[in-house]
Amino acid sequence: MRADVRLGRVIVLVRDYDEALEFYTKSFGCEVVEDRPGPRELRFVHVRFPGDEAAIWLLRPGGEANLDRIGAQTGGEPVAVVYTDDLKVLATEWQDRGVRFSVDPYDAEGAAVCHVLDLYGNEFVAVQLPG
Repeated sequence: MRADVRLGRVIVLVRDYDEALEFYTKSFGCEVVEDRPGPRELRFVHVRFPGDEAAIWLLRPGGEANLDRIGAQTGGEPVAVVYTDDLKVLATEWQDRGVRFSVDPYDAEGAAVCHVLDLYGNEFVAVQLPG
């Protein structure tokens, strides 16, 4: 017998909950899953792309020493890959909302791909799979 496993959350470190929430909802087009107070001045702020079950947990790092990890938590590599059924439409929506592209849309072995940055410089890869 095999256990059912699915992705629940990807954690993205943020400097300020409200500015991150504004970016992710207005620029990326995410919807709020949860926004409630947590312990030690933290908030449980979770957003997701419409229709997705997995979400992004926007988390302010604990302690001043960890603030330098914001935007660099993956050592310069992408923090997540998102899939879309129409990259051209998604890229146009993101451009219209002022999202910064680190790599403009391109074709790769039948897939369409682009790389975008959140307000802190975290990179997301958007992919339209072939077929």
